[in-house]
Amino acid sequence: MDLPAQTVTTPSGLVMGFDVEPFRKECLVNGWDDIGLTLRRQDAIRAYEERRRKAEPWIFS
Repeated sequence: MDLPAQTVTTPSGLVMGFDVEPFRKECLVNGWDDIGLTLRRQDAIRAYEERRRKAEPWIFS
């Protein structure tokens, strides 16, 4: 199976194509699950949390 090329080759050499949604293919090729996708935004999450901590410090006490 060749996910980037979206093909499957049988033992006899027959090549068959298949469709995969581009975003799903990118996730599979890169090994990203839902947590991995979230962690890609870790810097933005930290920046948001810091802004919120400064704007609403009583929430974090």
